[in-house]
Parts: sequence; C-alpha cells; structure tokens
Amino acid sequence: MNTQLTVKDIQHGLWAEMVQQQINSGLSIREWCELNNITTKTFYYRRKHVREEMIAANQPFFAEVVPPAPMTSSSSEDTFIPQMTVTLNGATIGVGQNTPLELLKYVLQVVRHA
Repeated sequence: MNTQLTVKDIQHGLWAEMVQQQINSGLSIREWCELNNITTKTFYYRRKHVREEMIAANQPFFAEVVPPAPMTSSSSEDTFIPQMTVTLNGATIGVGQNTPLELLKYVLQVVRHA
C-alpha cells in the first residue's frame, strides 16, 4: 500500500475541504470568498479541479441530497410550493421563483453525478 501523499494530493485535499466549508457555510460563493480573503476566480478554479478529480474517480461531488425537514409552522406563508419540479436520478427537486440559478445548476450537477 502506498502511504506517501504527493503535494498535489495534499493541495487538492485542502481545496476539497475549502469547497465543502463554503457549501456548509450557507453563504454565497462571493460572500464566503470575501470572508476568507480569497478571490472568486481562485475559488472557482480550485472547485473545478476538485470536481474533475471526483468525477474521474466516480465519486459524488460534495453534497448528499436529503429531503427537507418537515415544516413546523402551519402558516401558509411559510409553505414552499414549487413552481416546477425536476426529477433526476431518483431525486426530485422543487424549484421556486426565487431559486438562485447558480444553486439550481449546482444541485442538478451534483445529482447527475451522484
């Protein structure tokens, strides 16, 4: 078993952690990058390389699609009613008027490669 990691392996592992931190933060990429003193260009470059490696290794890209938690409020204002649903690889995604296009692209890509 080869236990030596190359600099590239370590670097890309750090990049993968960076992308996962952004996803978990709930912030937009721009907001997360500003907060972490990194340019969005650098972020997208690193994310692209990590994504390509994960796709080549036939691994899912960072996210697990899980059903949303049930809503506890009975107010009709809090109920999400999708304007459109997309079903891909067994996952159904509800899309509303205010769904950010970048988020939808990302989720579809994750589900497609899951």
